[in-house]
Amino acid sequence: MTSNKLHFPNLNGLRFVAAFMVIVSHFHQIRFSLGLSNTLESPIISGLGNAGVVIFFVLSGFLITTLLLQEKRETLNISLKNFYVRRILRIWPLYFLIIGLCFFVVPYFDLLKMPGIEINKDHFWDSLLVFALILPAFAMQLFGHIPFATMTWSIGVEEIFYLITPLILKFTKYILTTFIIFAAVFLFLGNGFIHNDSHHKMLGVLILFLADLRLTCLALGSIAAILYLKYPSQVHKWVLNLPIQLAFYLLAILSILKIVYIETFNNELFSLFLVVIILNLALNKKSLIRLSHPVLEYLGKISYGIYMYHLFPIVFFYQTLPEINVYALLLLDVTITIGLASVSFHCFESFFLKLKRKF
Repeated sequence: MTSNKLHFPNLNGLRFVAAFMVIVSHFHQIRFSLGLSNTLESPIISGLGNAGVVIFFVLSGFLITTLLLQEKRETLNISLKNFYVRRILRIWPLYFLIIGLCFFVVPYFDLLKMPGIEINKDHFWDSLLVFALILPAFAMQLFGHIPFATMTWSIGVEEIFYLITPLILKFTKYILTTFIIFAAVFLFLGNGFIHNDSHHKMLGVLILFLADLRLTCLALGSIAAILYLKYPSQVHKWVLNLPIQLAFYLLAILSILKIVYIETFNNELFSLFLVVIILNLALNKKSLIRLSHPVLEYLGKISYGIYMYHLFPIVFFYQTLPEINVYALLLLDVTITIGLASVSFHCFESFFLKLKRKF
């Protein structure tokens, strides 16, 4: 067994930034759906949620690939069992807790009614089964959205990536080429090259499911890790410098604003900008931005919970305090979300995280 400890400066802080972007975006979207006045409305706010999820994806690809390649370098092997068990212990407990709440608790509380979203009672058990298979995006394509479980689609995407990636790294000789092909294949599958003109419902749902996967974003994170480990001097020379940082932070902002924008490929374009940003945050001692403050480190550590719980306070306080100042309400939502995530981390998730040490 090799150590699975891996820590890069600033990346936990970036995790929290990504989670905060998703919170702000959903805060804005739900406020709009309720017909409330919205002083937060702006082009950058509307793009924050998608950008936050893409950050999570690229980060996951980079970190998981680096961890597995480090293990392979130290032990000349990758333990599939240990990797899969570690991922299960990190992801599944909170995922299934949220799914259980969404199916069996939330429907009985009027103050947790999400506008325009209700469980499809005709397919309750069918939907629950597909969610239990960690295919939430597929479940929602088939049976409709589930209140407070909509964000779990990205968890299903990451689980698919976690299933495939160690197999590529363990059994493939030309891993960089394989990941480039992997990225290209899912770019093809997920960006409109297969058109949904099928009259067969299941095939149509499958096409929509593939279009939502965004596995190319995760694969680009993996490619960044492979390049960093295989060509460290070139990465330091060409990527880790101030002009490149300035250029790619600007490009990332312009991408969120859809000023630098390619229809159909914008997630992948944004991911390319993120690759350079993440490499600088993780490896450059002269990083333009520092996200390694202890508070940000902690918030990044509990960011999975922040992401999974954030809709509950947003909906609850919109139902109970609709007239409160929008910025005060956002601050309240963020504060309560952090509190929920912190309690969850220390009182629930930590039990499973301790078990990870055995693997």
